[in-house]
Parts: sequence; C-alpha cells; structure tokens
Amino acid sequence: MSESSFVLVVGAGLGGLVAATDLHAAGVSVRVWEARGRVGGRCRSPAVGPDEVRLDLGAAWHWAEHRRVRALAERLGLERVRQHEPGVAVQEWARDEPVEHFEWPDAPPPSWRLVEGTQALHERLAATLPDAALRRRHRLRSLRRTGASVQATAQTPNGPQTTSVDAVVLAVPPRLAGHTLQFEPALPDALASALRGTTTWMSPSAKAAVTYARPFWREQGLAGRVRSAAGPVHDWHDATPPAGPTPGPHTPPDPAPILQRPHWEGRLHVAAAETATEHPGYLDGAIEAGRRAARALA
Repeated sequence: MSESSFVLVVGAGLGGLVAATDLHAAGVSVRVWEARGRVGGRCRSPAVGPDEVRLDLGAAWHWAEHRRVRALAERLGLERVRQHEPGVAVQEWARDEPVEHFEWPDAPPPSWRLVEGTQALHERLAATLPDAALRRRHRLRSLRRTGASVQATAQTPNGPQTTSVDAVVLAVPPRLAGHTLQFEPALPDALASALRGTTTWMSPSAKAAVTYARPFWREQGLAGRVRSAAGPVHDWHDATPPAGPTPGPHTPPDPAPILQRPHWEGRLHVAAAETATEHPGYLDGAIEAGRRAARALA
C-alpha cells in the first residue's frame, strides 16, 4: 500500500493493537477505533486493594508454548512471574458434601502471569502509536464498500462519524461483528455464518478479585487453588505478586479458514484471537491474528 494509505483497526484489544503497531512501524497510516474508554479488550487489570496490585479480571495466563506472548512482554519490558502452584488444593463436589484436600502437582504445566497485568501489554503498545491514532468511545456501526475504499461509520461522543478508509481490520470477537455490524454489500453467506457461529472464548465466564493482607494459605501449606462444583465460583487461584477445566458446553474456538482470509478484494480482514491457527482465543492467538492482518496490508 502507498504511504498515503489509511487503515482502520476496529478494537484496541491485543490483536488490534498488534496489527496497528505493526502497520505503523511499516509506514502505513493507521487509526484505531475502540468502543470502550480504555484499551485492553478482554484484558482488564485494575489496581485492587490498598497496595494497588493489578489483578487480571480477564485473560491472565500464558504457557510455555505461547512464545509470542513471552517475546512481546520481553520487548515491552514487562516482567513475568510463574503462577504459584505447590501445596494442597481444595475440592468441593457438592454443597452437602465435605470438601476434599489433595496435593496439587509439584510440576504442572508451568504458566506465567504479568506482574503489571495483561492490560499492560495493551497500554505499552498503545503508547507507541501517534496520539491521534487511537480514538476511544468510537463504536463501529457499519461498513460500506464503495469502489476502492470502505466507508466506516461509528457512534462517537459527538454523534455519528463516517470516515473513508482503504482497508479495515476487524479485531473484535467474530460473533460480535457478525451480529452487531451492518455490511454493505451484505457479506457472503459463508463468511457471515462463520462470524456469527464462532465461539467467543471464555465468554460465559466472569472473574472477581479478593485481597488479603498476606497469603496466609501458604503458611498452612495450601496452594491457594480451590475448585468447586457447587459454586458460585468454580476456580480460585493464588495471584499474589512476587513481592508478597471449566464445566459446561463451552469449548475452545475452532476457527473457520474463511475468517483467516481477506475479503472485499483485500479491504476487509478479521484479526480476532479466535481466528488464529495456533492457540485460538488466547493471548498468543491474538498476537498471531494481528500480525497476519498487518502482513497482508503492509
């Protein structure tokens, strides 16, 4: 694309910001529209408690095979910490049955968190973009292809806004795009069906954080891991900073290949985490999807 090209990235989650920063680095003019007033997408890491520890209320962990996350964290200067696992775990099978204690494996598949929370990945990436590139509270409503460009309309704090762009990267959950956006001309049935039918990873889940003055459970030989089949919380994890399987029908996304290809003669790309060929739905998948879109456009 020429130096005057203008690409619109929809969504300031990890896939969107990776696509935007890669395009910017390649000399492509880029804008990011984000519906919320913050960056991070499904990653949110508010400061919790008197010590303002940043705890993840969205995506939190990555594993050894998630090499893209590790490389990006290192490049952005973010510290990783190994998830605390050793000790005794607690299992609750039913409300009217006593809880069971069992030894949690000393060496489960290792997982890591980011000390500053996963939202910090997004904040650091966003900081590398020009000030005018990121527009918060811009909720995309429709896309209309007009010859060599695409007309994108968003609801903004100042009312509807329509902008002509050379290409669009949809870095929002495919199901959200398929059900809430208007496309003109209408998308082919196979693409529209794939968007609407793609599982949004972890969408049935919610997270909460509780803080204590110290990790007292470790003093009692407990791992801080609690699993309950009775609820209301299924899994508890120890998220203490360095200084101090889900039931039901929900399954990981199985991305349709049509979502990994450009459309509208190369002017429409989907870069949601759920479209990745490796680790779809995870942070690593989001990075892969964002880079795929950026490579195709840059």
